Amino acid sequence: MIDRTAIEKLYNHSQYQDKVDEFYLLLVQYTQDQQTKKIEACLHDLNLLAKDNKSRPIYYDNHCIKTDLDRYIVEIDRLQRLKKKS
Repeated sequence: MIDRTAIEKLYNHSQYQDKVDEFYLLLVQYTQDQQTKKIEACLHDLNLLAKDNKSRPIYYDNHCIKTDLDRYIVEIDRLQRLKKKS
């Protein structure tokens, strides 16, 4: 599971914004070519940053990475559509 709230918390720290931005760019690339290795490495790095920041983990590796990524993308898309309606 990819924790959207934990990612947002980490993004709010200016020193971690670049790594979170990299994750979002990799998500865009994932939607085009379905390659997960770079995203897994990025999620691992984000988890280490979250640990250093004494925050909760970004990614819990308890599912298939593709399933987790697909769910995350759908959730982000749903939230963006809700914001546009408001």
